[in-house]
Amino acid sequence: MSLLFVSISDLHLGEELSLLTNLKLGEPVPEPRAPGPCLTALINLLHTCKSKMNGGKRIPYLILNGDILELAISPYPLTVTYFRLFLAQVASRELFDQVVLITGNHDHALWSLIRDTHFIEAIDKTNETKRIPALEHTTMLSRAKTSAVMKQLTANLNETVAPLPVLVANPAYRLNSCQGHDFIFHHGHFMEDLYKVLSMLKDRITSEMTWSELKKQPLRDSIEEIEKENWTWIDFIWSGLCRSGRVGETTEDIYKMLKTPEGMHTFKNRIAKILTEEFNIPLSPEFIERIIFRWLLKYALEQAGIGSEQRKDPGKTPFNREVRDMLARFVTHYIRKELKEEGYWPAENKTSFLFGHTHKPFLDEWQDSKFGFGTLTVANSGGWVVDALEDEKYKGAGIILGSNNSDMALIKYSISENSKTEVFKKGDWDRTLDLLPERKELASAISAAVKSRRKHLKKRTDTTKKILNNL
Repeated sequence: MSLLFVSISDLHLGEELSLLTNLKLGEPVPEPRAPGPCLTALINLLHTCKSKMNGGKRIPYLILNGDILELAISPYPLTVTYFRLFLAQVASRELFDQVVLITGNHDHALWSLIRDTHFIEAIDKTNETKRIPALEHTTMLSRAKTSAVMKQLTANLNETVAPLPVLVANPAYRLNSCQGHDFIFHHGHFMEDLYKVLSMLKDRITSEMTWSELKKQPLRDSIEEIEKENWTWIDFIWSGLCRSGRVGETTEDIYKMLKTPEGMHTFKNRIAKILTEEFNIPLSPEFIERIIFRWLLKYALEQAGIGSEQRKDPGKTPFNREVRDMLARFVTHYIRKELKEEGYWPAENKTSFLFGHTHKPFLDEWQDSKFGFGTLTVANSGGWVVDALEDEKYKGAGIILGSNNSDMALIKYSISENSKTEVFKKGDWDRTLDLLPERKELASAISAAVKSRRKHLKKRTDTTKKILNNL
């Protein structure tokens, strides 16, 4: 067996709650001058996979499937520094031939910068007799782009080894194995209604369709239209808002607080109190007004898709009915259409769909005639961030490996102070993955990292809740 790719997502580099953001000993203060224990253990595990499963040869692809850089709530310089540190570790061990970065919601602002830079470069190459080129909001599935921005970010990573090529794709990427098997990568945010709000709002205003009806159907003919209509909204809530001075600092505190059910309850109570004071409905008791406003706020969040997000509900299984329905709408309409237009559908062999975003890793197969793909192998690469004060059954970090024979495996880690590791396989794998000691070494590093980050998360959320409750 030879490996074709390794795929990971949701590293959230730069965020102090990320397992791969090195912190000063005993403090929630980033220390970007050296890799932390989790990053070191991860790189060691990948190096062993290369040695034992690829005969020491570089693995062709590292697929970074979204939310790699934490551009939403961490300072740009810090996030970029950690991103370069991560790539430097990868380059120094000569693990991969090339890297493909697919942007998610937390690092979508990077794609916006790259897209605009591409447009400016195209204008520079256009003479007066040619039309000004169009702004390209997406990349073709099988053609990730080179980028001057990415070349600058990754320049001089390690002077002792060859430069590591990093290509960029948005919002999806296709990789084909030598067996004719299609691996389709997408971060997963466009499966949720929250990231299509502007399209839904436009349709709700200009038609008689309800929110519920809109959520049950594809909104546009192509994924490019969805990206074109909603990128400003995604950049605003996942980058611009949290960088708006003191407003941004408060937004970040509230965002961390909302990671707990108690925090969500405190936030809704505070908003309801503000609405009650500002509107002050005549002849209506104040406590009745608060109950009404709390209910309306809860209903509005649920209708917008916020209350149903998979990553916010620890009790929802990774591949439940809701995820299946979202996946069916996204894959059958958008992905299949893109594959057809680019001449890649149907694949010679079967198809796999890999995503992240929910921080709930799994590996499964789904046979459903609605897809038109036959058997669809579905995998989630989990998330490397501590976003809860208690252990959550389905949350975890994941590493997905794919072979040239179209096989897939998932190495899963629980986000816990006593982290466990499991291996799930589809296809023809030997016991190599099960026996790697580096798997347990990474689990040990995760255990220690979770403990320190939960301590910081509790302190920060308690402070924010106390402020809101005392107002």
